[in-house]
Amino acid sequence: MTVHPFIEAEKQAGHSVGRACELASSSSCPVLIVFAFFQRWFVQGVAGSAVKG
Repeated sequence: MTVHPFIEAEKQAGHSVGRACELASSSSCPVLIVFAFFQRWFVQGVAGSAVKG
């Protein structure tokens, strides 16, 4: 018995859910690293643009 039909269909098609998750997480890591370095300026820019005056 299959837990989920989508997983069984991906196995038959030759796709790997684990590989897709690995690629998604590894491609988001550089974005998070850049955000960590520039977080101060990003927050200042967002907060400064919200002030009317």
